[in-house]
Amino acid sequence: MNTIAFPNPATGLEYTTLDRLLAESDVVSLHCPLLPETKHLVNADSLAKAKRGFTLINTSRGGLVDSDALLAALRDGTVGAAGLDVYESMKSASTMDIERKGMKTLRTLRTSRTSRERKNDCGTR
Repeated sequence: MNTIAFPNPATGLEYTTLDRLLAESDVVSLHCPLLPETKHLVNADSLAKAKRGFTLINTSRGGLVDSDALLAALRDGTVGAAGLDVYESMKSASTMDIERKGMKTLRTLRTSRTSRERKNDCGTR
């Protein structure tokens, strides 16, 4: 297995561009802050360059991924599956569409700021 990174967060990883990372990766996991330059890092343009059927994991910040572009990419098979711990907006039409239709996504529960009642509702104790 070859591990590449954008940007290079640690010694021993090969530095590459976002375009190459998306084009060559079977799995892309986002681990970066939401800054003006990272907002919608994953968008329609970047997804058009991605390896077809790749898996996108986002456990960082919802705004890193353009929800409308992700929904379109899930529908057309550009993104084969998505694991989302965060959404751009919890009430956006795309977010509700992704959840309602299943869309090959796994949504995890952030528990650090979640009430015991909410965890129980989600089957997490």
